[in-house]
Order: sequence, then structure tokens, then C-alpha cells
Amino acid sequence: MRDSSANGMSVTEIHSGDEAHLSRVLEVTPEGMVVSRSPALTNLGRHVWLELGLPADAGGGLVRILAEVVGRGPQITRFRFKHVWPRDRATCRRLVSEAKAA
Repeated sequence: MRDSSANGMSVTEIHSGDEAHLSRVLEVTPEGMVVSRSPALTNLGRHVWLELGLPADAGGGLVRILAEVVGRGPQITRFRFKHVWPRDRATCRRLVSEAKAA
């Protein structure tokens, strides 16, 4: 599937109860996303929670996704979605579709 632009979306990477970082979403697909890598030194494990703030026209609120780190470079981190709560799955699919259309 073709990657899509995320049009300025941001995501909070939650590494632990004490560590979280705000990153810019660069690409998003139904399978995962690529984000700009935080300049901070992070204790990045194999899995993180990703928290997306939804735009007002998508109903607002937050979507939380469990993701696996599948790649990391000097400027980016690549995640594969492991778990999306059922009520958030349809919202995520719609956001991906809208990002592709933009």
C-alpha cells in the first residue's frame, strides 16, 4: 500500500509512565506510520503507545495505538501497529483515507 502524507499531524510517543515525546507524523498507512525522530535521547524499547489527537472534524479526542518499533534512522522512527482499540479502528482508517486523498 502506498504511504500517505499526514498533513501536519503529530503523535505522542509514550515510552513509559515517566517518558513521552511529541513527534511529527511523516507517513501513515493502515499498517503503521513513520515519524520524525525526537532529538531527545529516548529509552526506546520494542513497543510504545502512540497517542494521536484527532482533529475537531474527526470528532476530537484521542486515539491510542500500541505500536512496534520496526526501524530507526538518524531522522525517523518507523512503527508497525500492533493493537488498535476496536472503536478507534474505523476512525484511524478514515484518517488514513483522508490523508491519501489530500
